[in-house]
Amino acid sequence: MLFHSWPFVVLLLVTLAICAMVAPKSRWVVLLISSLVFYGWWRVDYLTLMLLTAMSCYASAIVIERARQDWKRRAALIAVLAVNIAVLGAFKYWGLFAELINAISSGSLRPELGLLLPVGISFYTFQSVGYAIDVYRRKVAAERNPFRFMLFVSFFPQLVAGPIERAARLLPALRAPIVFSSAGFRFGLWLMAWGFFKKLVIADRAALYVDNGFDNPAECGGAVLLLSVYAFAIQIYCDFSGYSDIAAGTARLFGIRLMRNFDRPYGAVSLREFWLRWHISLSTWFRDYLYVPLGGNRVGAIHWAVNVLLVFAVSGLWHGAAWTFLWWGLLHGVAVIAERTWKPLHRTLRWLITMHIVVVAWTLFRSHSLADAQQMVARIVSDPFSFTRFRPADTNGLDAVVLALAIGWLCVVERPFATHLRFRVTSWVGRKKGRWSIVVVTITCFLLLNFGLFSNPSGFIYFQF
Repeated sequence: MLFHSWPFVVLLLVTLAICAMVAPKSRWVVLLISSLVFYGWWRVDYLTLMLLTAMSCYASAIVIERARQDWKRRAALIAVLAVNIAVLGAFKYWGLFAELINAISSGSLRPELGLLLPVGISFYTFQSVGYAIDVYRRKVAAERNPFRFMLFVSFFPQLVAGPIERAARLLPALRAPIVFSSAGFRFGLWLMAWGFFKKLVIADRAALYVDNGFDNPAECGGAVLLLSVYAFAIQIYCDFSGYSDIAAGTARLFGIRLMRNFDRPYGAVSLREFWLRWHISLSTWFRDYLYVPLGGNRVGAIHWAVNVLLVFAVSGLWHGAAWTFLWWGLLHGVAVIAERTWKPLHRTLRWLITMHIVVVAWTLFRSHSLADAQQMVARIVSDPFSFTRFRPADTNGLDAVVLALAIGWLCVVERPFATHLRFRVTSWVGRKKGRWSIVVVTITCFLLLNFGLFSNPSGFIYFQF
């Protein structure tokens, strides 16, 4: 069920209406039912898989909390990690594993098991496993109500593409009575409108230029391919941060605050800072549950570099079972290690270097294969002024004008390329009163309603992960 579809609108309105008719302390039950309907809309049978993940973590957390011997606590944690990693591996990584084994041993493992990748499996698996680890570390108490824990795993605004919430944040909010407020409604609706603007006006329109280059790298000139790469940098930011805004806005309608998942990452002056601003919930997940346990930066230089490369390799594979994602992650890891050498440079120069490493890496992220990525880079370098296939078949001059104006409005309101952290549209519109806020909301809604691509909505990019 897509956010920008009529079934979601109906589900949201019905959920709000029923919640308004029941006591605040019982509204979480309505949210649970709505969350199951939301996820089951794609395939009902995959509710069973999500239930397996949730209940395995629920049961193991109780065992971990009750166990008195450390070996029992460790055994319970290892067991739940093994179960969930095995499930995730079977559905997401079997093809890549079979390809690797066949290449090494000349074997004949079947690369396909006939399993359709469940939507959001990486997100809800990491959220559930993180909860079990937090219970093991005694950072949170085990949830005793299995249905409330199921809501923690399946909460529909952030279920399929995050943010990956922590139990210490979301579980207390789900235990408390769910209370509506006019301020929450206003702010939630604004966040949703802003997210839809970024998705339907910018991301989906930029996708026309992205697909033109990445789907036809052998037919496009170098300048067109370079335009496609820059367009993808805009598309993926607006697509994913747009989803996060819609998710946060939807949750705020019910009085629940989700964590911030983006903080203008294209204003970063280092790769380390970029990952502190981009997909923050995933970056901090890897930091707390993988990087720090490996020793973090409390080890020698070589050990630290190995830790960085390992974390980014795993992060790349988390995004997809393909060699392009692995090399995308490793490229970021190498850049994080190397950027220590350019710290003395001027801030603007560091920003330019950082942004172009990110943009070059997006070529690997979006390409269908390593061969396509290599071909794109080669054509951009060897033939940078060719505009062959400049205009995609599905676009016209108006699309280019609208896209340029929409990006300009994004920069005015959100300032995504700002190199400081003192300005955020979400807090700004929520706090500032008077005519300027009305102007911002009015222009955004005008652009959305008149230029949003509603007729053929596409899924969010991160739904595939």
